[in-house]
Amino acid sequence: MKLKTKIQDKDVRIKVMNALARREHSEKEIYLKFISLVESKNKLLEEINKLKEEGLLSDDRFAEAYIKSRYYSGFGPVRIQYELEKKGVLQNKIENAFQETGLDWDSKLEKEFKKKYLPQEVKLNYDKIIKFFLYRGFDLEKINKIIKNN
Repeated sequence: MKLKTKIQDKDVRIKVMNALARREHSEKEIYLKFISLVESKNKLLEEINKLKEEGLLSDDRFAEAYIKSRYYSGFGPVRIQYELEKKGVLQNKIENAFQETGLDWDSKLEKEFKKKYLPQEVKLNYDKIIKFFLYRGFDLEKINKIIKNN
């Protein structure tokens, strides 16, 4: 088994930028992704700070892209917020990103509900439906409202 060599200090920026070219990352994600791969923790932190200053690494932009991606995958705001917190995005940046995206969560819940359940299934699977949409990250009050209206 061949051991991988560590990323040399001169190559850290290129490797991080390659990761950012594929998709947005949070600062924490980049740090965790590369900390075990680099020769110097200080060089990694230095490059992360430079990329932030240059606007190439942004938790704000990451949060907005992540919210939109998860929204279109059928997830609700509660779960998305939790996931962003786990990825190291600060609460105020998460709140700003939700405002910036301006997504309609009520209509998303209704659309997902209609896509997944037929009206005759609702009474038979009430608890299952609630559990599913809670897991997906939607608010219980809104889930109940959607169920009662259908």
